[in-house]
Amino acid sequence: MNENKGTILYVGGFELPDKNAAAHRVLNNAKVFRELGFRVIFCGIDKNIEYPTLEADRVSGFESYPLPYPKTVKQWTRQMSNIDRYIALIRQNADIKMVVAYNLHAFVLAKLLKFCRHRKIKVIADCTEWYSNAFSLNPVKFIKWLDTLLCMKHYQKKCDGMIVISHYLESYYKKYNSHIIVIPPLVDLNDKKYKDIYTKEKSNTLRFIYCGSPSAFKESLGNVVSCFSLLQEEQFVFRVVGITREQFISMYHIEPKEEKIRFEGKINHIDALNMVKQSDYSIIIRPKNRTTKAGFPTKFAEAISCGTAVIANDTSDLADYLKDGKNGHLIDEDNLVFELKRIISENSFPDVHRDIFDYHLWVESFKRLLFELNLL
Repeated sequence: MNENKGTILYVGGFELPDKNAAAHRVLNNAKVFRELGFRVIFCGIDKNIEYPTLEADRVSGFESYPLPYPKTVKQWTRQMSNIDRYIALIRQNADIKMVVAYNLHAFVLAKLLKFCRHRKIKVIADCTEWYSNAFSLNPVKFIKWLDTLLCMKHYQKKCDGMIVISHYLESYYKKYNSHIIVIPPLVDLNDKKYKDIYTKEKSNTLRFIYCGSPSAFKESLGNVVSCFSLLQEEQFVFRVVGITREQFISMYHIEPKEEKIRFEGKINHIDALNMVKQSDYSIIIRPKNRTTKAGFPTKFAEAISCGTAVIANDTSDLADYLKDGKNGHLIDEDNLVFELKRIISENSFPDVHRDIFDYHLWVESFKRLLFELNLL
């Protein structure tokens, strides 16, 4: 462990330790900061508490001071504009050098920037999304649209530096900020959940899996299920983890006809990873829009880190990591039925190199950013 170079406060809508994709991202980014000699404390959210806790939770050796998840309009309004908890943590920790703002609401980020500037504390944005919220006169949708607009096009540009999840976001923000690094979702291969890897043995039935929380604008899961439904003669099993059959029908208005398609519902993260490890292919097909260009599916990094090959179309930066025939197949969604037939008939799966998203390999990128900000 390096000498203590000060404290970094990491804030945002993540639910530690593993309740959402955001939690996995910030936790592994924090491990890099710790590797570089910084103490990291978190202020995320927790759906199981009613009031902010006075005592710190301990998560992977880090201190965490979560806020209650907002459940009413009044609570949401307060969360979108209040930084009292952040101010208290900064005042309690005199050696804070930097605040990392994970996808913060616009007015929260504006206040945080102003507060930190007066105290010569650096603020960097950790930006992982850019939702395509359309303008609407509906009050709730209008607030979301305005919040996204102000955050993405105004306040994040004012940050001292940025960690972005894709080259799409980098290409937009580098015109305004030269202190920027592209960091995909990272994992810790020393974590127990990645240590137990199953030896995949060839069988007559190829095993596919989708694992995630689908939404119509981020996932083409309806098309994937429809394509598998057409493959009545092929030998396969396709497991859908994260959604029930009833939820799928309600979301996509498609009734799966093939009994080889099995809906597992929502399960905990460890069990989900174990199912990915036991599969031959993880399948990630997404529509091409700003949301999928700007983001990066955590499930992709997790599948590769589990030693499971991936079938995906070319969205986000996936083509930079998915090498056709080596750790999966990069395909065109329009040819999905043909491609699935081909892959099933070949009945083979690549030997995947698991380490490309291990956080230890990304330390130098973080070091460069911190050096540019005069924090190293």
